[in-house]
Amino acid sequence: MAEFVEKRKKREEREGWIVARGEMRIGSRESPLVTVVGRGIAVCVWDRARLVAGGAHFVEPATYDPAKATCRYGNVAVPALAAMMTKESAAALLEAHLFGGASLDSNDGTGHANAAMARKVLSNRGIPIVSEDVGGSKGRKVMFDPATGHAAVLKVHSIRREDWGN
Repeated sequence: MAEFVEKRKKREEREGWIVARGEMRIGSRESPLVTVVGRGIAVCVWDRARLVAGGAHFVEPATYDPAKATCRYGNVAVPALAAMMTKESAAALLEAHLFGGASLDSNDGTGHANAAMARKVLSNRGIPIVSEDVGGSKGRKVMFDPATGHAAVLKVHSIRREDWGN
């Protein structure tokens, strides 16, 4: 485990704060938020006054079991991210960006349900969604820059199986 942690630290120093499945992070202007999404959703909330961004990456839309209430689920991750970001700033200074929500095949509705959950929670919190790159059948590699509010999204033909959120 220590070896994994050390490798991750070195990678984050080079590439930015990695937001893995089921995680949430706050990044400052010095370090972009980086993630890879398949059917999961990466929600980035940017505070344009403080130049800070928060990111959450969830892979399932909801859980109603308190014992499973982790950031793996949209109805847990997005409210927690919104609460963290509105603790320091008014919702009027925030904007949200959504990425991911792809489908492996036509029978896979998880990505669509994940995007719907993110939209619902952000709307209920009064945080406007200013950009989305969701749906389709391609995975995405995302880098979000808290210093500028810019996002770079690379749609890819293949990502690791675990990046689909299984």
